[in-house]
Amino acid sequence: MMSGGAVSWKSCKQAITTTSTIEAEYIACYEATRQAVWLRNLIISFSHNHRNSSRTKHFDEKFLFVREKFAESQTRLVHIPGEQMLADPMAKGLPVGVFKNHVSHMGIALNL
Repeated sequence: MMSGGAVSWKSCKQAITTTSTIEAEYIACYEATRQAVWLRNLIISFSHNHRNSSRTKHFDEKFLFVREKFAESQTRLVHIPGEQMLADPMAKGLPVGVFKNHVSHMGIALNL
Protein backbone atom coordinates (compact mmCIF):
# COMPACT_ATOMS: atom_id res chain seq x y z
CA MET A 1 0.00 0.00 0.00
CA MET A 2 1.20 3.46 -0.82
CA SER A 3 -0.72 6.71 -0.45
CA GLY A 4 -3.82 4.74 0.47
CA GLY A 5 -3.89 2.50 -2.62
CA ALA A 6 -2.57 -0.85 -3.71
CA VAL A 7 0.72 -0.63 -5.59
CA SER A 8 1.12 -4.30 -6.29
CA TRP A 9 -0.80 -7.49 -5.63
CA LYS A 10 -0.57 -11.11 -6.63
CA SER A 11 -2.69 -14.20 -6.19
CA CYS A 12 -1.43 -17.65 -7.05
CA LYS A 13 -1.24 -21.18 -5.75
CA GLN A 14 2.06 -21.77 -3.97
CA ALA A 15 4.26 -24.14 -5.93
CA ILE A 16 5.92 -25.36 -2.75
CA THR A 17 4.09 -27.91 -0.60
CA THR A 18 4.12 -26.88 3.04
CA THR A 19 3.32 -28.91 6.13
CA SER A 20 1.99 -26.09 8.28
CA THR A 21 0.15 -22.80 8.06
CA ILE A 22 3.12 -20.92 9.53
CA GLU A 23 5.43 -22.27 6.82
CA ALA A 24 2.95 -21.17 4.12
CA GLU A 25 2.72 -17.74 5.77
CA TYR A 26 6.53 -17.43 5.83
CA ILE A 27 6.69 -18.24 2.12
CA ALA A 28 3.99 -15.65 1.39
CA CYS A 29 5.86 -13.19 3.62
CA TYR A 30 9.05 -13.90 1.68
CA GLU A 31 7.32 -13.25 -1.66
CA ALA A 32 5.74 -10.02 -0.37
CA THR A 33 9.03 -8.86 1.14
CA ARG A 34 10.88 -9.62 -2.08
CA GLN A 35 8.29 -7.66 -4.07
CA ALA A 36 8.41 -4.73 -1.61
CA VAL A 37 12.20 -4.59 -1.78
CA TRP A 38 12.11 -4.71 -5.58
CA LEU A 39 9.56 -1.89 -5.75
CA ARG A 40 11.53 0.18 -3.24
CA ASN A 41 14.70 -0.24 -5.27
CA LEU A 42 12.84 0.64 -8.47
CA ILE A 43 11.44 3.81 -6.92
CA ILE A 44 14.81 5.00 -5.64
CA SER A 45 16.48 3.91 -8.90
CA PHE A 46 19.34 1.79 -7.71
CA SER A 47 18.36 -1.82 -7.81
CA HIS A 48 21.11 -4.08 -6.49
CA ASN A 49 19.05 -7.25 -6.35
CA HIS A 50 18.55 -8.90 -9.74
CA ARG A 51 17.27 -12.19 -8.31
CA ASN A 52 14.38 -13.20 -10.51
CA SER A 53 14.47 -16.91 -9.75
CA SER A 54 11.34 -17.59 -7.75
CA ARG A 55 10.62 -21.02 -6.29
CA THR A 56 14.26 -22.09 -6.47
CA LYS A 57 15.43 -21.18 -3.00
CA HIS A 58 14.93 -23.33 0.08
CA PHE A 59 12.67 -22.29 2.91
CA ASP A 60 15.59 -21.41 5.22
CA GLU A 61 17.00 -18.95 2.66
CA LYS A 62 13.58 -17.30 2.35
CA PHE A 63 13.29 -16.96 6.11
CA LEU A 64 16.81 -15.51 6.32
CA PHE A 65 16.02 -13.05 3.50
CA VAL A 66 12.94 -11.78 5.36
CA ARG A 67 14.88 -11.53 8.63
CA GLU A 68 17.76 -9.67 6.91
CA LYS A 69 15.47 -7.10 5.26
CA PHE A 70 13.61 -6.64 8.55
CA ALA A 71 16.92 -6.07 10.38
CA GLU A 72 18.01 -3.56 7.72
CA SER A 73 14.70 -1.68 8.25
CA GLN A 74 13.91 -2.11 4.55
CA THR A 75 10.62 -3.74 5.47
CA ARG A 76 8.43 -4.28 8.49
CA LEU A 77 5.98 -6.99 9.39
CA VAL A 78 2.49 -5.90 10.38
CA HIS A 79 -0.29 -8.28 11.37
CA ILE A 80 -3.46 -7.54 9.42
CA PRO A 81 -6.68 -9.21 10.61
CA GLY A 82 -8.41 -11.41 8.04
CA GLU A 83 -11.36 -9.04 7.60
CA GLN A 84 -8.92 -6.31 6.49
CA MET A 85 -6.97 -8.40 3.96
CA LEU A 86 -7.40 -6.35 0.79
CA ALA A 87 -5.93 -9.11 -1.39
CA ASP A 88 -8.79 -11.50 -0.53
CA PRO A 89 -10.94 -10.57 -3.58
CA MET A 90 -8.05 -11.74 -5.78
CA ALA A 91 -7.83 -15.11 -4.03
CA LYS A 92 -11.29 -16.20 -2.90
CA GLY A 93 -14.98 -15.56 -3.15
CA LEU A 94 -16.38 -13.00 -0.73
CA PRO A 95 -19.84 -11.64 0.05
CA VAL A 96 -20.69 -8.78 -2.33
CA GLY A 97 -20.48 -6.04 0.32
CA VAL A 98 -17.09 -7.20 1.61
CA PHE A 99 -15.83 -7.60 -1.98
CA LYS A 100 -16.87 -4.06 -2.96
CA ASN A 101 -15.34 -2.62 0.21
CA HIS A 102 -12.00 -4.39 -0.36
CA VAL A 103 -11.85 -3.47 -4.05
CA SER A 104 -12.66 0.19 -3.34
CA HIS A 105 -9.73 0.34 -0.90
CA MET A 106 -7.43 -1.13 -3.57
CA GLY A 107 -8.04 1.86 -5.81
CA ILE A 108 -9.58 -0.30 -8.55
CA ALA A 109 -12.58 0.95 -10.52
CA LEU A 110 -15.52 -1.40 -10.14
CA ASN A 111 -18.62 -1.40 -12.32
CA LEU A 112 -21.14 -3.77 -10.73
